[in-house]
Amino acid sequence: NNNINDFEVVNAVAKIKESIIVYSGFGGQILKSEILNTGKKFLHIHPGIVPYYRGSTTVYYSLLSEGN
Repeated sequence: NNNINDFEVVNAVAKIKESIIVYSGFGGQILKSEILNTGKKFLHIHPGIVPYYRGSTTVYYSLLSEGN
């Protein structure tokens, strides 16, 4: 699913036994209250090199700047 806040995703997350979830989703998506209220803790990872590339579009800017 390409929407982290979709009803099916929220239900699947609520059912898993793990208490911590590593999340690196599509740029611009924000975890909403429904998924945050599943009782899980989220570690939100961005694929950019800090502090050079920040935010949800780190991949795009590193590609534009460095070509990789």
